Amino acid sequence: METEGIHVIAYEDDASRKILSIGEFNNATTDNALNVLKIAENEVMEVNGSIEAINTDRGSQFYPNKKDKNGEADSVFRDYLQSKRIIHIPSRRNNPQTNGKIERWFQEY
Repeated sequence: METEGIHVIAYEDDASRKILSIGEFNNATTDNALNVLKIAENEVMEVNGSIEAINTDRGSQFYPNKKDKNGEADSVFRDYLQSKRIIHIPSRRNNPQTNGKIERWFQEY
């Protein structure tokens, strides 16, 4: 989410709606998204849990928007998720309802 030039990246637990981690940045980059995700992972590990799946929008920090001529695309974010065995569920385009819980939280933020 971007507000007044500040990009906010937050990860919310779907069941409890607890915000596991949040960061404010001048730019929404993959590095920033991964740093905030790693904080969320540590938060979950404190209660002997793990992140099994993650739902994101299709922002370029999460999802590769440009593909090569073979239809392939590199994504550092998705590579990281695969290395941790976390399922990536990108939202449908122009459908904020898919991320409804976090979108509602962003309204309050």
